[in-house]
Amino acid sequence: MIHYVVTSFGMGIISGIFVLLFFAAIRKMNLYTVDGVSAIGSLLTQKDENARIVGSIFHILGAIFYTFIYFLVFRLVPVPKDAGSWIYLVLGLGLGFNHGMLAALVLGIILTRFHSMEKYRKLGFGIAIIHSIAHIFYGIVVAILYIFTI
Repeated sequence: MIHYVVTSFGMGIISGIFVLLFFAAIRKMNLYTVDGVSAIGSLLTQKDENARIVGSIFHILGAIFYTFIYFLVFRLVPVPKDAGSWIYLVLGLGLGFNHGMLAALVLGIILTRFHSMEKYRKLGFGIAIIHSIAHIFYGIVVAILYIFTI
């Protein structure tokens, strides 16, 4: 049990960093103008100062939490002994897709309706798509990390 907790915690940090790097790449390429990490951080702090730091910490903590869930699903889903490791990639992709849809829905509702800053209340469909893709990426990263631990 302690191995599961320590592994999930470490892998959560790693996978969370990968997702933050994904968001940073989106920002650098100017593919979308709104920074979702800062939007979440400023939702919590009610100001733009340090919003990206707070949003990043929130994402890392969320990544740790969800890695526990992903690893639990990976352990509980019956996988035939002759199945390759690819099955975990498929599971990670599926979990990431569903996780992304949930995140996009929640972000769409919370940020557009309850955020105190006008610029974050005007988020478009694009941020939902970006977060969905990021969570699919997260699921695949978690699956790859899980494969290395089994």
